[in-house]
Amino acid sequence: MKLRTRIFAASPLLSLALFGALAQPAFAGSIANLAALGANDLVDWSISGSDNTNQFTTLSNGGVSVTTAEPNSSFANYIQNPPGGWFGNFPPGTHIIYDQGPTGPITFTFATAIKGFGLTIDDAVGGSYTGTIQELNGVNVMGSYSTGPSPYGLMFLGVLDSTADITSVVVGTSAVTNNSFAFGNLSLLDVPSSTTPEPGSVGCVFLGLTALGCLARKCAKKTFSTFLPRTWDSPKAPASS
Repeated sequence: MKLRTRIFAASPLLSLALFGALAQPAFAGSIANLAALGANDLVDWSISGSDNTNQFTTLSNGGVSVTTAEPNSSFANYIQNPPGGWFGNFPPGTHIIYDQGPTGPITFTFATAIKGFGLTIDDAVGGSYTGTIQELNGVNVMGSYSTGPSPYGLMFLGVLDSTADITSVVVGTSAVTNNSFAFGNLSLLDVPSSTTPEPGSVGCVFLGLTALGCLARKCAKKTFSTFLPRTWDSPKAPASS
């Protein structure tokens, strides 16, 4: 009875560990760098690029279909000099896409919802500029974030949403001269095809099960010891003459 009572008393601890593993806090917001994104997929412009229109669709390395659109522009493929013709701030030889229109932002639409998105942009003209990024689920804006103003150079823009419901992202700049810019590869955090527990979740479950197992062994050992005869209760042998 004591063993059963103590195991039942420990079950709330196990429940707490399991709840902590399953109820991980949701996060949605902007991120400051590529490392914070934890990307597991990429749209590589050295493999696929624009077709010099205002909208084109490409596949990521992981098979996600991404449509890039800016109705008031046409996209051009460039390579950072040397050896290419883009005289910006990307590392030499980087394949980029240049949004030649000076008016509207760019919309990236995903055929399947993703958890995170990030890219590096380069102002086309120079001077101080501000970068903006929006994350959307359908027509619903889940967040809008700005970075800057920053001097002429590269800027990282990214969003992360643990609920994995980002269906599109809108990226734009605000500068004194015009709002055209170039951007590098698209980094994505896709939803895995099969759900894999987070390392922290596995740790919580393991801790709870270990604690319960130790308590059960301790109680079982104590219960078993109560059935053993105590040495001081045994009859003494008669003294030999």
